[in-house]
Amino acid sequence: MSNNTKRIFWIGSALLVGFSLVLALNWAKLFPDELKRVRLGTSNSVTTSLMLIALDQGFFEEEGIELIFESYPSAQSALDDVFLDKLDLGIASETPIVFKSFERDDFLILASVYSAYNDPKIIALKTNGIETPADLAGKTIGTTKKGQSAHYFLHLFVSKYGLGEDIEMVYLSPSDLIDGLGRGELDALSLFEPYVSQASQLLPTQTIIFSEPKLYYKSALLIAQQNFVAENPETIQGVLRAFLHAEQFLAANQQESAQIISDRLDLDSADVDQAREDAFISVAIDQNLLLTLEFEANWAIEENFVEATTIPNFLNYIYFDGLEEIDTNRVTIIH
Repeated sequence: MSNNTKRIFWIGSALLVGFSLVLALNWAKLFPDELKRVRLGTSNSVTTSLMLIALDQGFFEEEGIELIFESYPSAQSALDDVFLDKLDLGIASETPIVFKSFERDDFLILASVYSAYNDPKIIALKTNGIETPADLAGKTIGTTKKGQSAHYFLHLFVSKYGLGEDIEMVYLSPSDLIDGLGRGELDALSLFEPYVSQASQLLPTQTIIFSEPKLYYKSALLIAQQNFVAENPETIQGVLRAFLHAEQFLAANQQESAQIISDRLDLDSADVDQAREDAFISVAIDQNLLLTLEFEANWAIEENFVEATTIPNFLNYIYFDGLEEIDTNRVTIIH
């Protein structure tokens, strides 16, 4: 074998070994032998859009995570199971999280994964003489459990139209609320999607919907207990990256994304499109979130829903490191 041939042989061998090493390292990253099992729970609603897309497209697996999704009748129920160690992560609107902050300080908000200025809404029976918000005076309005987003929105709606004590509030599960409206036992409901659409489809000619854009800034928040975050910081970042990947996919594939969401939620794609028009489906920790948390905490105190007299310091309830290490521009809260 000539010297040139030997030189070519050794150079080729070195390149092959190097290529094999790089391939092995990246293969291990992309296809780990054992995925990290993470349990996430929440209710079925458009607020979970990014999670549904990430599940459908395998973005969690790309991060080495096996996401086990548990569906709950309400996000409040999922939140409770996070604190019972039945779930690692939960997604819930900010209102029940505000109420939890008066009870405990062992959890962290990882990010907002959905926000909207036009969710929830009021759906009322025209057959009960309701054509305008003022017609709700003296009526019975059903909403979800106290301390949830639909309850807080109803408070804001009632305050805006000066209905005050002129209405009777009933607190039930979303399915019971829709049944009560169908039987005529309730005059109106304060609910969010997909339940507003479900109620409208049940009584298409008998109902009217009152929406109040910009009355209420609602967020769906990804949360975990502090000990889970402390023990699994890389997993938290992997989950956030999967959500961010889903956000990018949504921006580039809007119709396919709408179909994924509508299939998962059993909604018409038109209803999904309408919900998306009113929403910011993105991963962030922004200043509006902090203000909303503080506003709702003050409301809870003023209405005597809690025994506390001062609001919590919500900066202590937010985990900034996870999202900041991925993209600092997505964190706008001064801290």
